[in-house]
Amino acid sequence: MKKIKLVLLISVFVFSAVFTVAAQEKKGTVPVGMEEKEIEGRKFIVPIGARFQKRGDLLVLESAHEYVARRLYEMEECLKEIETTQQELGKKIEEVKQTMINEYVRRDEYKSEMGIREVK
Repeated sequence: MKKIKLVLLISVFVFSAVFTVAAQEKKGTVPVGMEEKEIEGRKFIVPIGARFQKRGDLLVLESAHEYVARRLYEMEECLKEIETTQQELGKKIEEVKQTMINEYVRRDEYKSEMGIREVK
């Protein structure tokens, strides 16, 4: 009798764990790099940024080749913008650097005109 109670107790723990895991999977955690989209009342788990097309009555997800090509193109455009911004910032840094040098030279010229010497 004790063995039967022990087996029942163990089976209750095992099955409760199995049902808990199954319930969590049913809730659906979305994997990394994916998103859940709801289109026309249906839920889909698709890569982030994936696009759907409606062809007649069909709802078609873009192919992996189309998705990768489009994402690479978007990334290239983003990189071009970043490079342009970086070049503009580099020019501004050079302008500030030159302004600081000019101010330093003017200050030294002023000091020499006024006969001011720095004591070190």
